[in-house]
Amino acid sequence: MPDTPTPIELPQATETTVFDALCNAGYVKPCISSSDDSDDVPDELCDPARILDKLDDRLDGCVPSPTLFGDRQVSGEHEVIDACLFGPVTSSEDESAVSKGPAQFPVPSQERLLSLVDVAGRAYLDTRGGASVDRVIADPEFDSLFLRRCWELGAQASAFELRWTLLYGRKNKKLPPAERPKSYSIERSRLDEFAYASEIAARIVKQREWEEHQRDVSIDKVLCEPRLREVFDQIAKCLAPGYSTFDYHWAALTLRKAGRSISGSPRIEFGDFDDLGSTDSVSVRTIPRVCGLYAFLGPEAPLFVGHAENLRRQTEIHFERNGMAVLPSWLSDGQVAAPRLLIAPTTGISASRRDCTKGKQVLKYRPRFNWLQRAGLFAA
Repeated sequence: MPDTPTPIELPQATETTVFDALCNAGYVKPCISSSDDSDDVPDELCDPARILDKLDDRLDGCVPSPTLFGDRQVSGEHEVIDACLFGPVTSSEDESAVSKGPAQFPVPSQERLLSLVDVAGRAYLDTRGGASVDRVIADPEFDSLFLRRCWELGAQASAFELRWTLLYGRKNKKLPPAERPKSYSIERSRLDEFAYASEIAARIVKQREWEEHQRDVSIDKVLCEPRLREVFDQIAKCLAPGYSTFDYHWAALTLRKAGRSISGSPRIEFGDFDDLGSTDSVSVRTIPRVCGLYAFLGPEAPLFVGHAENLRRQTEIHFERNGMAVLPSWLSDGQVAAPRLLIAPTTGISASRRDCTKGKQVLKYRPRFNWLQRAGLFAA
């Protein structure tokens, strides 16, 4: 890392190209209105000179900060992960909050939320297409339409503020009356193929915020804040490539729902699991094709606890993507030792109850890569 910050130089490009690039990077609001209400769009949103001035101010002196992987540089196809994990440029307000010790991730004030909830509610009705609030925020297509409509209606607010206001309006029953949203779900057997990647990605983002800023973040904050959302997306895609961004987001939301209650779920301890031994000696053919819980144990602590509709297929997925080490080397500090595989068949137990049972395991044993509901509980 250089001793003195080196400003980032922007390449020469047309205003349109620069604007599109800034939108994609999350630095500006992608407000390009074609509606009859275009006069309501704040002029400053479409002023390239002002945008570039603000970007220069933000990038001047910006240098990479240490990543979750220490000083080691991630190379090859995972360079994008290292790039995404650079620390964000914080405002003086953020720095003040960090200096005081543990703090919640900054969110809009009650007054600010109340000032935005009407326009967010109207934009939601205009763009939802019958979808729920969760679906609108998680689905990039709905999300883009919602944000664009908010800005068309004159909302001078960031993407994070608008998403957060929509969640606030839903939770506090301040959104305008609407028909019951259409239900949406992903078949559990398909969800198993990438849900673990979403959970690990969310855990890394949460841990990074805690270790670097002593700030706790929820799943909602990960999906609402543009930079956290981008980092989450990149990690999830590297862990389980080939699925849509919406797939990863929806899987993350299942973590939030599963964490609401763990009462009434079957009591299963690690001692009740069948220890199949080291993954480099496991014969996949001996694993039953039944639903159940599974766990990967490292030499010092549990790495991950999950559940699946088909334990054999789930094990095959992990082996096919990362070999007997189960996790990619860039995620496990370069260690490639094969962990132990434990399974606990749970025939006759629903997926929702397995979620709760898994939650008990996570709370008790704190595996390194599972989502934790509370901050500051990260395993060494």
